[in-house]
Parts: sequence; structure tokens; C-alpha cells
Amino acid sequence: MDGFMAEILKLEKFSFGVGDRFARQAKAQLQAFVLAAEQGVEVTPVWNKSNREHVIVGSEPASTRAAVEAAVKELHWPKAYHIDADHIQLGTVDRFIPHSDFYTIDVADWIGKPADVRAVDAFIEAHPELVGRISIPQIEWPFQTTVSDVRGVVSKYLLAVQEAGKIYRHIVETKGGRKFITEVSMDETDSPQTPPELLIILAAIADEKIPIQTIAPKFTGRFNKGVDYVGDIAQFEKVKDAAITSPKHPFLFADLLGDAQALGRNGELLLDIYRCSEGRMPAVERGDLGHRITHAPGHLNRL
Repeated sequence: MDGFMAEILKLEKFSFGVGDRFARQAKAQLQAFVLAAEQGVEVTPVWNKSNREHVIVGSEPASTRAAVEAAVKELHWPKAYHIDADHIQLGTVDRFIPHSDFYTIDVADWIGKPADVRAVDAFIEAHPELVGRISIPQIEWPFQTTVSDVRGVVSKYLLAVQEAGKIYRHIVETKGGRKFITEVSMDETDSPQTPPELLIILAAIADEKIPIQTIAPKFTGRFNKGVDYVGDIAQFEKVKDAAITSPKHPFLFADLLGDAQALGRNGELLLDIYRCSEGRMPAVERGDLGHRITHAPGHLNRL
């Protein structure tokens, strides 16, 4: 895998995902960012649309970029913006490559498929630091894992991470040196990841040499569109904090991005989630990394 690490396009500290499903709303959406900038808050818009959404409405990725660029020109937007190829897989990514600079690699379909036993053994041997008592900066409660625990997580997720690596390297080769932002998505699955699982997943992503800037875990609870969160707010907060701070673990910090962080996203985070997060984002409030949760239709881009 050496040589496949592309030079990254750095995602700005404050970003907000927006969905213009019918290529009719980009100007109105961008106007919101203009208003925020006028109040001294610089937030980068990330327009996202998945292959499934393009198929449903009969559109092409080129139309998303065209609508965005028209809005940028009309409103004289001078700052950064990005186009996200949302929930792409190896069979769907190629149509997005000329038009996107942000790729959400979706490997949920590969979760639970058994990885090669030798690869699992090699991972466990390479990561003794994942076994035992593990403390993460800004997390009050340490993790306690056994070899059996790690083996179970790796067996469940390693093949999915390897698939993400294949997709990432395909994008690198096809884009021919053009910079882009990488996210790995595991949120469209039945079971939420636990904090120890997330830490092990991040270690596997680092081994695969995928320079992620965001990660989309499946959070606990149910996220319904247009209505409030259903679930245990306290448990959600624990997982959310782990999603923010796990990349600060010493063995991950250098391997993922060095000066940037892998963070979490999910679809519909509504009032109760805002309340539990307000003023309680570890490290974020000190300017250390990222941004608070940002709600947009179907997309939380960066915490």
C-alpha cells in the first residue's frame, strides 16, 4: 500500500453539510453561509448527494457542481466550498470523480463479513496497545479489552476497512494527483459502534493508510427525519465524546492525519442532541479540533 497516500485537501475547521436534492436550493443554502460570515462565523458548505439520490431523481453529479458553482458566482462567495460524493462504493464512485473533491466511502455492506483469519491475527499481533486498560485524552472512563474482544471487533470490521482502502486507492489513482477529502461511513447499519469498537476501527483505518478527516459511526438511538432523537441521551453523549477524542490516542494521532482529526457524523441530530452537546464538546471548545455538531438534511459533516 506504500505510495497510495495522496496529498490531502484539508477540510476547514467549521463545515456544514447541505443537500440540494433537485439542484434548486444551492443559492438559498449558500445565502445562509453568507449571513453567518457577516456575523463573524466562517463555516464551509459541503454539498452532498449520493448515487442513490441521483438515481431516484434522474440527475448526474455534474448537475450538483453546476448548481453550486452558479450560486457561488452569483453570490460572489470568496471562501472554500466542497462537493461530497456521498455514500459511494467501488461500483458507483467513478461517475463522481470529475465533479467531487470530498468522498464519503460507505462500507456498511461489508460489516460483519468475515475477514481472513491470518489478517485478523496479524492485526492483533501488530496492536498489543489495544488489549487491556486503555485511556483516551478527555474521556473520563477508560476502556478495558481482552484479546477475545479485539478479535471479535476486528473479525467484524476489518473486511469493511479493507474495502474502504480499495475504494480510496481507486480514487487516488483515478484522480491523478488532484487533492480530495476522505470520510469513511459506517452509519447505515443496524448496530451502533461502541467506543472500544470505534478505537479499533480507527486503528485499522490507519493501518490501511486512509487519511480520513471525518468518520461516520452508527450512533446509539434512532434518528428520525423531522422529529426529535429517540434514545438514551447519556449513552449517546459517551459515544459522541469517544468519536471526537479517540483519534487523540497517541498511536492513532500521527497515523491518521497528524494535525487534523477523524470525527463523527450522522443523519438527523435534533433538539435533545443539541442540548446534550451544548458547551460540552471535549477539546473542541478550546480550539483543539473540529466543530460542534451541525445539522443539515441527512448529513452531519463535522463535529
